[in-house]
Amino acid sequence: DRYFDETRGSSDRRLPQSITADYEASEKILGMFGMGRFELGKTTVIAGLRYETTNFRGEAPAIDADGSVSAATATNSYGRWFPNLTVRHAFTPDLIARFALTRGINRPNFVDLVPRVVETSDSSIVRVTSGNPGLRPTIANNADVGLEYYIAPIGLISVSAFYKDLENYRYTVTRAGSYLGDPALLTRPENAPDGKLYGFEVNWQQ
Repeated sequence: DRYFDETRGSSDRRLPQSITADYEASEKILGMFGMGRFELGKTTVIAGLRYETTNFRGEAPAIDADGSVSAATATNSYGRWFPNLTVRHAFTPDLIARFALTRGINRPNFVDLVPRVVETSDSSIVRVTSGNPGLRPTIANNADVGLEYYIAPIGLISVSAFYKDLENYRYTVTRAGSYLGDPALLTRPENAPDGKLYGFEVNWQQ
């Protein structure tokens, strides 16, 4: 379980901002997994499967148009499967190849999930930063392949490549809009449909 309670008000800030900057958030994660290891001559295969459920609840004060304060709450729950397959093959004791197919998760920060709205003013510009209770976690489907050569008496040369296919990649958007009837710049985190990361690494240790 993760629990967080933050208070960010200070005497030199406006009252509405000092109130709405406070929030409470809790997150409960339940997971179960199984795995198996197989030896096939010079090849080792490890296969696993994990399932996780996440239940989030957040609460933050909200300033209404008439200046009154109310409590805003939000929940977010989801479950995901995480398969994992890794293969290691030893061509020789010094030359080893590795291959992996995995899935990982990156959950949103609490401050991005809670239903809080923080207003700041810069000259005549009103800036409003808000959370997004509907924000989804980023899921990464990964493929990795590498070749390692161990140098006698001690050392290593390796070459590897990776590819990550991302679902619900998070980014921050700022748009022109209005807040409590006044023009404002509105900033909030959102999910992109997908994203990609790929590259390669060369390593020499001696």
